[in-house]
Amino acid sequence: MDLPLTIYGATFMARPDSGCEDNIVDEHTVAALGLYIDRSASNQKIFRMANGRSARAVGLTSVSCYFPNEPWKELQIQFYVFARLNTPMIIGLSFLDDTQTLVENRHRLQPRTSSCRGPFKVSRLNRPKRWLKCLVDLAPVLANPDTGSDIDLMSLAYVQKRGFEWQPVEPEESTVEFADGSTAQLSGKLVASLAICSDVFSTETMTFYVLENLTCDMLFGEDFLQMKEIFRPHTTALTTHEVDMSISDANTILWQKKAEARLLGFFSDGIGNERSSQRQGKGAILTTNEERLS
Repeated sequence: MDLPLTIYGATFMARPDSGCEDNIVDEHTVAALGLYIDRSASNQKIFRMANGRSARAVGLTSVSCYFPNEPWKELQIQFYVFARLNTPMIIGLSFLDDTQTLVENRHRLQPRTSSCRGPFKVSRLNRPKRWLKCLVDLAPVLANPDTGSDIDLMSLAYVQKRGFEWQPVEPEESTVEFADGSTAQLSGKLVASLAICSDVFSTETMTFYVLENLTCDMLFGEDFLQMKEIFRPHTTALTTHEVDMSISDANTILWQKKAEARLLGFFSDGIGNERSSQRQGKGAILTTNEERLS
């Protein structure tokens, strides 16, 4: 889905990205609008792509905008400027939350039109602040919900750790493109059982693409998030807490023998909830290949 934004009378199709906190704009778009870029060193923020590569913003700009069907509601928005971006602009989670665009105001979103099939886009930037609690083949994992991604991904490190087998991908579906326009090749794809730990517990079979150096264990793309209405109000599957996901073999065996309620109970009492996070404090660490940003 795209998010239309009107700036100086021109409407742009921005990419809403729950995997990025900040708003990003392409430098060519800024030039076309005649906007000023503050290129001071403090505004040249470093961002990390989904595969761990870094890109530095050339500066910061700000402008007034509005949603096309709400011209009376003018908004001031700041953008970090990239010399190259895989879309005219990316709208991050902070703005999406403030405007309730993914929850109460989904009518603002429009289906994305594409003239031809190119590389899969994975626009995730920097460390996510929101995670989705789920089980993959009965093992708990926190996944990054990323509306800026075209596909669902697992990191190669996580796949190898779990001992999953994967198959090669066809040439036409082998490339991913990151926010800065750089590309990488997918290692393969696999099928695994998935359960989202929400109010209604159910399992399904899903296909995941495998990406080397993905900076989280697992990532859900736009289609899955939209189908499951993950950002609906009061969802219990989302958490903002980073926790230790390591588990013992005994726990794994226990899950395999217990009913769905016990599986959900493990999540509600063991990871991701307020009480648990308060006990763990700030020292809790994700068992992923995600590295902390300075």
